[in-house]
Parts: sequence; structure tokens; C-alpha cells
Amino acid sequence: MGLSPSPIEYIFGIKSFFSGMTEGVHQFIRMNLKASAEANIFAPLILPLTAYFLLSWKIPKIDTKKKEYLFFGLFIVLSAAVNIFN
Repeated sequence: MGLSPSPIEYIFGIKSFFSGMTEGVHQFIRMNLKASAEANIFAPLILPLTAYFLLSWKIPKIDTKKKEYLFFGLFIVLSAAVNIFN
């Protein structure tokens, strides 16, 4: 578990999609890609995706029930991937 675990991580001992993301992005900025991926396998994707959305002005919005279900379904799948690979 991290230094300040989320309630899910604290109570159930499982990580969510965002567990280790701050450390991972910090390591990515310092160009330490291995440590970034070890903190969270999706951390190296956050800054390039953020830059893309900001530069293209295509910020995704959850404005329908279908997008809401897709978001939460993707969150669960990616959280499972973080628990498997980290």
C-alpha cells in the first residue's frame, strides 16, 4: 500500500486505477520510465494524453448514461489491470 491509501486500498487491500499515479507521474517527469511503470502501469500515459486533450481542445465529457457506464466499466477493468500487473 502507498503512503496515503484510498479507502478501497485501506479497507480491502486492493488498488484502484489511480493508486500510485502521483508517484508514477512524478517519476515520468524525471524521465525514470521504469520507476514510473512500477508505481502504476498507466502513469506514463497520463501526461501525453493530458497534453493531447489540452492542445486539441477535445476534452472528453461524460454527458450520457452510456458514457457513464463506459467510464465506470473501464475504471473497473483498469483497476483490475493495476492489481494484476503491479
